Amino acid sequence: MTDSEMFSRISSEIMALSAELKNAGQPTGGEALVEAAAKVELLSPDLQNCWGGPFNGQRGREAIAQELIDKLRFDAIIETGTYRGITTEWFAQHFTGPIESCEINRLYYLQAAHRLNGYPHVTLTLADSRDFLREKVRRLAKGSRVLFYLDAHWEEALPLVDELRIILGGQLDVVVMIDDFKVPFDDGYAFDDYGPGKALKLELLDFLKNSRVRLFFPQLPSSEETGAGRGVCVLSERLADDVAACMLLRGSDWRDWKLEELEHALAKMSALEGQMKDFVDRIGQKVEALAENVQALHAEAQSRQGEVESKLDRLLAQLVDQRAKSADIEARQDHSAAKLDQIVALAEEWRELLRVLVEEAAEPQQDETERALVEERTKNLELQRQVQRLEERCAWSGGSSDLAAAESSLASAHEAVQSLLQSRALGALSLLATGPRGTVLRAKKEMDRAIAALDLSKNPVVT
Repeated sequence: MTDSEMFSRISSEIMALSAELKNAGQPTGGEALVEAAAKVELLSPDLQNCWGGPFNGQRGREAIAQELIDKLRFDAIIETGTYRGITTEWFAQHFTGPIESCEINRLYYLQAAHRLNGYPHVTLTLADSRDFLREKVRRLAKGSRVLFYLDAHWEEALPLVDELRIILGGQLDVVVMIDDFKVPFDDGYAFDDYGPGKALKLELLDFLKNSRVRLFFPQLPSSEETGAGRGVCVLSERLADDVAACMLLRGSDWRDWKLEELEHALAKMSALEGQMKDFVDRIGQKVEALAENVQALHAEAQSRQGEVESKLDRLLAQLVDQRAKSADIEARQDHSAAKLDQIVALAEEWRELLRVLVEEAAEPQQDETERALVEERTKNLELQRQVQRLEERCAWSGGSSDLAAAESSLASAHEAVQSLLQSRALGALSLLATGPRGTVLRAKKEMDRAIAALDLSKNPVVT
């Protein structure tokens, strides 16, 4: 927040309290608060030099006022809308005659009074500008040369027309300067516009169109003006020729200015038409360039579309081929599956046939094994009988003949055992069980010991 914003905020809050006191029936307390708010704003140098100085900081406007003062030798200067007295002080410094000014807002009146306190030829009045002007016009002598500076207009308060009627209706030789007015031939100057019928421009002064009043506007282009750059209108009837002698002003009657304003508007329209034409031409050129770009892009798009379509055709062909291959693979898979089913079925048939063949082959082998078992049992019985006879002979016979017979029997038994070990029947039995062959081997070992005991080493049995 800037310094001026801070002081303005404080002042606004004090003024709000003042209004509350006045509404509550305490006008004295309310006025005291207004004085306090004014003192607060007086503490801010920025607020006391707002708008860039006198005449809104506009050097061109200041030069016009100085030229008028110098050439017309006014008897008095009367101002409406003192505000903080910034422009009033300039008049006081550049004009030695009486200066009368009025301000309707007491907050600003107090600040202006403080500023202008050192200028005895300045009289400041707290009043409505219309009442103030009626009293001054009536009091001043007939034919007095007076410069009126009107700046009391602000938003809803727009007393300008009434002020002019009062001033021009008197018997004074007047020159009127209206602040914030539209310059009909220079749009660079700003002006006050508060809505329909409340804009400070020629239409507001149409009551002067049939009068002898002449209106003057600054020669200085707005582009060369300083400060706020706001427009001004100077008007006069009896002193119009003297005002026309000022080099800084251009003058004519209301109708001529209205005509010039219309011509200026037409020139603006023509210029706008030219600008529009140039704009349209540039747009046309851009559209043509854009059309060319679009055509180029379209051609490129068509080319790319052809490439894309070609690629799509190739991809489609590949897809079709792939589908065909997939269909062929599926057909082969179906065929292979059928073949596999056939092979499985055939394998099942073979397995069943093999099972049958095995069973059929097993039956003769079992018969042969049984016959071998019978033969082996027979041989075992024979062997047992021979061993028994041998034992009996060994036990009861002591002669050499008996010994020889025993030896002969033992050899026969040994051969029988050896034959049994080599027999097909014992081999077949060994496939079914290991017991029979083990029994025969043990019998052979017993016979070997018996032969060794009978000292048969002279006639060893060949094994």
